[in-house]
Amino acid sequence: MKVQPNLNSKLATQFTTAAKSRPAFKSVYSPKNYTKIRSLSDYIYENSKGPRKILLSMYKNSGEMLNNWITFFGTAAVAPIFIAFNPISKEDKNSKEYTALRQPISGGITIATQFFVMSNFNKMLDRHAALFGIDEIDLSAKPPKSVLIPKLKLEYRNYAADCAVKGVVPVAKKEWINSQVRKIQDDAFYNTLDTLRKTMDVSKLKLEDLVKIETLNEKRNECFKNVLKEVFNFNQEAIDALPDYDTFRKKSGKKICKIRELDYNAVLDKIDSRAMELAKEDMQHCINVESKVKLKTSLIRRDLINELKKEISKDKKLLRYQNLANLNELTENQKKDYQSLIKKIKSNLYQKKMESLRAEYETLLKIPEEKLTDEQFIQKQVYEKLKSRSHNLINELKDHGETLDSAIRRVKIKKYLINKINRSEAKFKGFKDRAGVIVGLLILPATCGILNWAYPRIMEKLFPKLSAAKSASKEKKLKVLTQSDADKDAKGVK
Repeated sequence: MKVQPNLNSKLATQFTTAAKSRPAFKSVYSPKNYTKIRSLSDYIYENSKGPRKILLSMYKNSGEMLNNWITFFGTAAVAPIFIAFNPISKEDKNSKEYTALRQPISGGITIATQFFVMSNFNKMLDRHAALFGIDEIDLSAKPPKSVLIPKLKLEYRNYAADCAVKGVVPVAKKEWINSQVRKIQDDAFYNTLDTLRKTMDVSKLKLEDLVKIETLNEKRNECFKNVLKEVFNFNQEAIDALPDYDTFRKKSGKKICKIRELDYNAVLDKIDSRAMELAKEDMQHCINVESKVKLKTSLIRRDLINELKKEISKDKKLLRYQNLANLNELTENQKKDYQSLIKKIKSNLYQKKMESLRAEYETLLKIPEEKLTDEQFIQKQVYEKLKSRSHNLINELKDHGETLDSAIRRVKIKKYLINKINRSEAKFKGFKDRAGVIVGLLILPATCGILNWAYPRIMEKLFPKLSAAKSASKEKKLKVLTQSDADKDAKGVK
């Protein structure tokens, strides 16, 4: 009989060890610049060489097609060696070579067929994910690259033609298409985000909807030993014998639970429950801090805009330009002069503000982080967030509203959208991998039929001597078998 511990009686004391080891509130959040992180990732990939480049390429292109290429390499390069130099086989050398050459031909036909079918099948799935809005795999906010490339290839021709007319050297095709893919994906993300911010009822959002899968996995690994110890009475020796959560879940967990007469699934459910609690706590902390940081930057933006208006009101030339602009009487030179003056004032105001923030930041750096007040910590993060940006103009700062509630709402919705895309991509990849295996099996009879038809013809064309030797070997075997049958029949007649 399996015994379950009385969980309710332990609610007051469970997870105390985990609580003590929780990270400080201030360390949960750090400002991130997604585009810079992405650019760094691209830079590392583009400038990698040798084994590192191969491994990164395998990671980026992991999936059914990668499996097919690995199978092709094994079939085309490894298998022929074992067949041609097989000491156990009784066939002559020419027959072995003839059979060995079947492998690369077989691999070539298989990979060509699978590449054609699978690439078109995957493109079809990508179009469904990008255009049809199926909730589980909705990638309309980040359309897959394969959906965008056909149109961009046509647009590149127009771009290259325009460059030729202007006498400008066009950007390389691959680089241009990759940059346009990123731009379209970013535009799709922010268009979706703007729509959600206008229409979504944020009160219906749960913290669970914002937690990333990888964060939840980290929390499982962080808390599972404490759950086993505090809730299921595992002793320290048993806890120390478990290296990590994955080992417990995939290998030793069922056996351990069976010995202790515990319900394995109930143990996993409790670990999942606690991991989600920890992830939600961190998410709430992160939302609170990030919202305060964004609110602070919004207020800085508002103050800078007010200062800009004051500076313009003091400049008679700019005021005259503005009056002319209202009457649409600016010449091209006046427009350029006006825009240059405005840009200079904006840049000066921004740099002056950044210098002020930097002075405060350098003072805060001298204070240990654990002694910072929440307000000081926010101030520090505001500077780190702004200095990580490439812009230096006021109007490029984002407006997150003038209240904390408005900033919280915007932060929650953005995190929801990011997490939704990540979950959709994970589910979509899993679906494509499973579907790829099924489609690969379905096209296997076709590839075998093509191989049986093409192989002897290819060998006759490319290796006529081996083909002739193989045919002679077959005739010899057939002659021996025929003679053997004739001898048996003769004996039977006698």
